[in-house]
Amino acid sequence: MAKNKKQNKGKKEKRRKIKKAKQRKIEPTSKKFIFFFLTGIMFFYYLFSTDFFREHLFEPINHGFAVVASFFLNILGQETYVQGLKLASVDFSVNIAKGCDSLEAIALLAIAFAVFPMSYKLKLKGILIGTSLFLLLNLFRILSLFLIGRYVPSIFDFMHVDVWQVIFLVAIISFWLYWVLRSMQHKNIVVTS
Repeated sequence: MAKNKKQNKGKKEKRRKIKKAKQRKIEPTSKKFIFFFLTGIMFFYYLFSTDFFREHLFEPINHGFAVVASFFLNILGQETYVQGLKLASVDFSVNIAKGCDSLEAIALLAIAFAVFPMSYKLKLKGILIGTSLFLLLNLFRILSLFLIGRYVPSIFDFMHVDVWQVIFLVAIISFWLYWVLRSMQHKNIVVTS
């Protein structure tokens, strides 16, 4: 009897150690996710650097951001106008340059959703909701930076480079993690640490 208890205890301990070791190593699914995520990012940045992207996506999207931002700023009494990719008033202007369009954030989010193992329905829903949220966040970013540049120009660069970059990064990671955890709960998967 005592021998059986020792054997059972030994087997349980061995199973526990194996389980812990499995949790520490990167599973094949994780390696696959990392590989396809990095491949997707490299492909996106290849496209991002082409003239086609600049002419047919970047410029029209950023012009659209300038027009919409001007509309809302004019509601706030800012008397702005748009000239190409430039959003301006009589005493201040900003150029909505490459990287100020939220396309990188949206692409990273879409790639992460596309390669993560979840249902296509959840992937598509996550990409659509995430894209909408980041387009709105970027519009708010442009509005706030215009107002900061006009009324508190001494902190414009800090807000533009340091604060808003961090906000976007935290927002992307938070939204994606929220969605992944939500999809795991949807499948009744238990997340172990």
